[in-house]
Amino acid sequence: MSFLRGFLSTPTEEENKQGGFETIERLIERLETSTLLDDRRDAIRALRALSKTFQVEVGTHAMEILINVIKEDSSDIEVTEMVIETLLNVMASAGEDPPETDLGVQFTEMFIKTEDNVALLLSLLEEYEFHVRWPTVKLLSTLLKNRGKALQERVLVSPMGISKLMDLLSDSREIIRNDGLLLMIKLTKNNPAIQKIVAFENAFERLLNIVSNEGNSDGGIIVEDCLHLLLNLLRNNLSNQNYFRETSNIQRITPFFGMPPIDEEDEEVPPVWNVQKQTNILLMLDLLQILIGPTNHPQSVTSCQKVMYTRGIYMKLMDLLLYPGLPPDIFAKLLVTVGDVIRGNEIIQQFMDELEMSERPAILLILMFMVNDKQPFKARLAALYCVQCFLFKNQKGQARIVSTLLPNQEDVQVGVTSGQLLCAGLFSNDSVAHWLCSVTLSHCLYNNIAQHENMLQVQLELTSGLPPVHLINQVFQMLANDSSARTRFGTLMLLLHWVEECPGAVATLLNNNAFVPYILELVEHTDGQDASASLLSSLGAMLMGLCLKYNDNSCQHYTKETLLHLITHRVGKEIYTELLDSASVSLLFTQATKSPHPTAENVEELFLDFSFTKFFKKQQDIVTRALEGEEETETENTIDSHDEIVAGYKTLIMEQDEEINRLKFQLTQCASPPVQETQQPSSHVSQQQIEQLNSTPRIRRRIISSTLLSYKPGTLSKWNNFNLPNQPPPIPALRNT
Repeated sequence: MSFLRGFLSTPTEEENKQGGFETIERLIERLETSTLLDDRRDAIRALRALSKTFQVEVGTHAMEILINVIKEDSSDIEVTEMVIETLLNVMASAGEDPPETDLGVQFTEMFIKTEDNVALLLSLLEEYEFHVRWPTVKLLSTLLKNRGKALQERVLVSPMGISKLMDLLSDSREIIRNDGLLLMIKLTKNNPAIQKIVAFENAFERLLNIVSNEGNSDGGIIVEDCLHLLLNLLRNNLSNQNYFRETSNIQRITPFFGMPPIDEEDEEVPPVWNVQKQTNILLMLDLLQILIGPTNHPQSVTSCQKVMYTRGIYMKLMDLLLYPGLPPDIFAKLLVTVGDVIRGNEIIQQFMDELEMSERPAILLILMFMVNDKQPFKARLAALYCVQCFLFKNQKGQARIVSTLLPNQEDVQVGVTSGQLLCAGLFSNDSVAHWLCSVTLSHCLYNNIAQHENMLQVQLELTSGLPPVHLINQVFQMLANDSSARTRFGTLMLLLHWVEECPGAVATLLNNNAFVPYILELVEHTDGQDASASLLSSLGAMLMGLCLKYNDNSCQHYTKETLLHLITHRVGKEIYTELLDSASVSLLFTQATKSPHPTAENVEELFLDFSFTKFFKKQQDIVTRALEGEEETETENTIDSHDEIVAGYKTLIMEQDEEINRLKFQLTQCASPPVQETQQPSSHVSQQQIEQLNSTPRIRRRIISSTLLSYKPGTLSKWNNFNLPNQPPPIPALRNT
């Protein structure tokens, strides 16, 4: 019975491994010793079949022999294909990020250690035969997944290695081209050296040709892969960005944002926004932001902005904002991209200021969308960024919005103005709208001292029959009465910007009896606070310090000496300094410094604005020195002092010249009979000249024109994606002091 059981029982796993190992040894021996090509072909075919099950045995004993077969029998297409597929099975690994202990990763490391092996695979790419080229691409992709950095180094030192890989993008067979795209995406990741070589291999033109042939934004997954590769080549690579611009590739992006025409009478939205189209547009917007992002090199940004404006990309983006059915994430990214295009560019900012859409100014429409609490949070934040970019280094735009706080006759005829809209949002019950409007008004004041004084003229008529209230006092009243942290952050940022180099704003606040006690209470209560409350105390300390710095002593109750005494004796100089220092190391503060682009994912993350963090750091040094009794010396003061010295010398020279003329005249009178009143005209002329030299020019009120140039892009007449309410929000009555 035991004898029969031996024949009827199945072999154990150990016996299977032993039998497989013996078979592999015989196949390897046959492969080494056989002189007939058919015998070697049969042996390789058998090894390929066993390589999936016996990965360790085949990889350990047959890898070097298989590589030698490629070198010797590369002319045989079938043999080469089977050898590559066998190596592919040996180096196969699990998952996208296999661990170091994975067998495929270990065999990959053994393969790459020999320098000639990678060069051998790259040489196989020169073979046009499908059954050689495609398996080689797959094997290189596997090597790249298992040991990406090591393979990148081998490719870099291989002669013409990248050129051979780039030829895959021109292959007429889509499966090879597509897999070649995926291979290049992985190869160019985080390697500037390879990125530069790939760019100079005409990669931009090839990729944009593929995108165009595939239908631009309407294309499929291939367009997405091309855009991913373009992003790899351009991100954090200034050399490639300059090359992309200099080779006239930016203007080739314009057709990508083309949309089919829409019949205005057809209310049904066409189903064009499929998932793939949305992905393609988002990736192309990412590409534009890489070229013109605020963290990029300023000279490169300016050049790219000019090309995008002159070649029509800017207007394509504005038209796309109007296109019906635009998904919210695309709409938000579009607003951010439009902001990057106009940021700091005077010509495009001026065009944006004069641009009308749907019979309203474009900036006004964006502001109306921003203060509308029915809109998605991220889109409202993107609208704020777009307005910030319009105001960046744009003193005319800042003055224009501030001037609309006091609408003239033309503004009344038009209806709601930008300034009125900002005031409505500033005093609304929506804390998000208040924060957004506070930051917008702060940017109207940023680096524009003239607008600080102009905004002081704004008064609010809150209740009929009662005297109007200064806007700055009403803003402080919101700070004192509103318990929302978001509202308090927005209000403090606005007040801090307002009092900078503006003694009038400081005096108005100090004359408010509730101001100093509230700020002192905010600064003093720092024990046991959470992160947001502690940061609010730091902002309150900064506000008190700026009031000290720019106090002109016009308020008798709170002079510079009084405020300094309160800081040093009531708060404590060390505690006050620690409050200022703790702000910049706060988690909420550092999160706001990460990027000029809006980064808040939800309302709970809305605390500080990016530009405000730079402003705070700058003012911190000024306040610290003011506290120590040092005077701040600005470049403008030096220039003004120089001009005063020159003017003084000019006056002295003219006075001396007049004195010489007078003495000459007296000498002439001594030699001739005296004539009455001869000297009087000369004296009268001299007095006029002296009065003219000593007179100072008076400040004249600037009259800002509100004339807009009308522009209607395409055939669209509706701002479809803004969903604006029929009636604007309630707006407080505004007056001029």
